[in-house]
Amino acid sequence: GDVVLVAVGRRPVTDGTGIEEAGVTLDRGYVSVDEWCETSVSGVHAIGDVIPRLGLAHSSFQEGFLVAERLAGRPVVPIDYAGIPRVYYCHPEVASVGHTEQQLTERGVAFVKQVHPFSHNARAMMTKGTGHVKILAGTDGGPVLGIHIVGPRATDIIGEAQLIYNWEALPTEVAQFIHPHPTIVEAIGEAHLAVAGKALHG
Repeated sequence: GDVVLVAVGRRPVTDGTGIEEAGVTLDRGYVSVDEWCETSVSGVHAIGDVIPRLGLAHSSFQEGFLVAERLAGRPVVPIDYAGIPRVYYCHPEVASVGHTEQQLTERGVAFVKQVHPFSHNARAMMTKGTGHVKILAGTDGGPVLGIHIVGPRATDIIGEAQLIYNWEALPTEVAQFIHPHPTIVEAIGEAHLAVAGKALHG
């Protein structure tokens, strides 16, 4: 039968809450906050779906931790949203961490790109999975700037990609990782091998 995907997005439910009357600034219905999730009213914080950030459960948890730790007087650092995995539980699965090609281009950051298809991955071939792993890295052997995955188990294997990005790993370093075979996550290693000039497949 036919399949229909409805992707209408979300809107914050802030109408009628009285927060504007309290002096809290809104932007298209979202609560405007600074890097500490504090609103335009000192001492008033907002997190999760009502602020114009990722709006994902795991990023919202981190925002809550940030606010709680800061209110408790503990040392905290602002959240690096680029370092938080974005995951989409659809078919095929989609996941990414770091920057996109468009973001890097707009910022004038030079980068190299390597796309590694799952058609080269033994586990994906067994399950007839399709898709790819895309690596964006700095030129001249620079660190990994973004990892984007479309295909089977993308939302599971993005965890390794998150570590690679957040630890500012070099493709040559990741290329030395030994992944278990046959697994989907091997595709991340093989994509980095290709960036490092050691591609296993043509």
